[in-house]
Amino acid sequence: MRTSVINGGIVTNVVLAGDGWVPPEGAAAVASETANIGDFYADGVFTPPPAPEPPLPPPPSEISRRQFFQALAMPDYGLITEAEALAAVQAGAIPAAFEAFITTLPAGQQFGARMLLAGAGTFEFEHLISITFGGVQGWTDEQRAALWRFAAAL
Repeated sequence: MRTSVINGGIVTNVVLAGDGWVPPEGAAAVASETANIGDFYADGVFTPPPAPEPPLPPPPSEISRRQFFQALAMPDYGLITEAEALAAVQAGAIPAAFEAFITTLPAGQQFGARMLLAGAGTFEFEHLISITFGGVQGWTDEQRAALWRFAAAL
């Protein structure tokens, strides 16, 4: 007979139990032709677990200058002010948070970072500056990807 082994209200195994079969200590055994490992069991009813969330789409490979600075000024991120975002887009000004970040780079990389931030038309997700800035913020790759997805929708 097809039997579900239940521990703590969850089906942990399904076995073909013969006469005299005894479930492991602390587990319950309930006959069921439909229960599966991972199902919940309560009050005589088996319920499948919720479906997993669909995977998030990959981030766009690049976002525009406007999208990048606007996203960072939005309440979701708040890393720069609205005035800094406007100045960055209009005049290529470098927001204070980025200037502070740039000063942590080796001296030989600082000018290139300033040129990129002041003049890039787009920002690439996989660019070393994007990766490094995310790391300085303490972001995981997924948190950085969330910023890119958020910015792309602006």
